[in-house]
Order: sequence, then structure tokens, then C-alpha cells
Amino acid sequence: MTDQRYLACSDIQFPLHDERSVELWLKVLRGFKPHMVDLVGDLDDSDSVSRWAVGPEKDVSVNDAGAKATREFLKEIRARAPKADIHLFDGNHGWTRHEKYLKDNASQYTEHITPDTLYKYKDVGVEFHYYTDLPYNRFNDMYVHHGNAVSKHSGESVKADMDAWGVSLIRGHSHRLGDYFKTYEITGQRLEGYEIGHMMKESLADYSNQRNWQQGFLYGFVADGKHFLELVPIKDYTCYVAGKKYTA
Repeated sequence: MTDQRYLACSDIQFPLHDERSVELWLKVLRGFKPHMVDLVGDLDDSDSVSRWAVGPEKDVSVNDAGAKATREFLKEIRARAPKADIHLFDGNHGWTRHEKYLKDNASQYTEHITPDTLYKYKDVGVEFHYYTDLPYNRFNDMYVHHGNAVSKHSGESVKADMDAWGVSLIRGHSHRLGDYFKTYEITGQRLEGYEIGHMMKESLADYSNQRNWQQGFLYGFVADGKHFLELVPIKDYTCYVAGKKYTA
């Protein structure tokens, strides 16, 4: 089996994204040429229907800035990786927020407005996973989910979810870069987990003044029943992937 290249990102939160970080990740996508791409939740911030949104603009719309940017992002990914197996995972933002708003304020439309209505992922051959789904077995014994737990320190959030689900896990949600490993001596089972950072513009997150966050993403290789994954910090819009330098 040919080595499979893997690339993942999370928590871009359009339209509160960091444009240069997103540009950097897209450059990596083009250069690294992954066979598998995972978008691990909260691409769409869905700020227009958050509990902080007020006034007549609070509504679910295909013209919502976050939904529109997510559609364009999916099309750009498909254009740069035409043969990749791409998965879009919903998070606590995104469709989750839009759906809650519909159920609370316009339940008559819940059968007519769907995640694909907003994101058009089917048009570009992307598989969608709901936030309420269990973690998805992506390859080998590795699962993917946006994540539930949020702890104060890097690596602790993924540890909490791994303890709850009992699996190796790639996740976002915490906006931190971190990993956690655990081996069971008797069974030989080895679990590993990754929190894969974010790519939003932190200055726009005015709901917090204690942002222990790190911009970054994850890449790796999958072959012969094994996987080798590496977190990538973004520093001054520069990163290294598989020994190659990328800048934006």
C-alpha cells in the first residue's frame, strides 16, 4: 500500500479567520498533496446566530458570511486536492448553532434547511459529520471528532475526551496545540491524542482576554497499519511540513 499523506485543521471560524494563516494552510495543501483531508469543526463561526447576536441580522441564511466563506473554502480545497478524501466535521459552532436557532425560532424550516443547504459540501464531494455523532474511525485505530471537553492546559482536553471514549483521537475545540499518549502494559494498547490548534484571528475573539491558544494544524503519514502524525505550529505565518518551509 502506498503511503497515504494526511492533513487536518480546525477552528478557522469564518468570518473571524486569520486570512494569512488560512492562506498558509492552503499552500501546504497544494505542496504536501494529501490523500486525506480532515476539517475538524468550527470552520463556520455562525456568529450571526450566536447568543451574543442581536437585531434583525440574526438569522440563518445562505448569505451568512461564515457559511459563504466555508463554501468557498471547500471549493478551494477540492480545486487544490482534486482526488483527496475530504471530511467536514461539524463543531459546537457551525451547523450546530444554525440548527439550534432554527429549532428555537423557525421550526417550520428545519426539514428544508440542512447543512448542505449552507455549505454545499455534496457539490465538491465532501463527507459531513454531525457534532452529535460519535467520533469517526478515520484510519487504523485513530478517530476524529471536534471534541467535547475543554480544559485549561494544552493536551488535557484531548485526554478528557480519550478517557470518555476510550479511543485515540484527533480533535479541535480547545484552540490549543497539544498531545497526549497512554500505553497499557498488559494489553499493549497504545492510545494517542492530538489537539490541533486554530486559525482564527484572535483579536476578533473579544469574548475572552485570557486566550491560551496556539495557531497550527496537523499532518502525517499512514501506511502498513501505522500512522505518524505531527503537530505544526504557525509562527509569524511560517511553518515546516515534511521538511519543507512554507510562508504566507
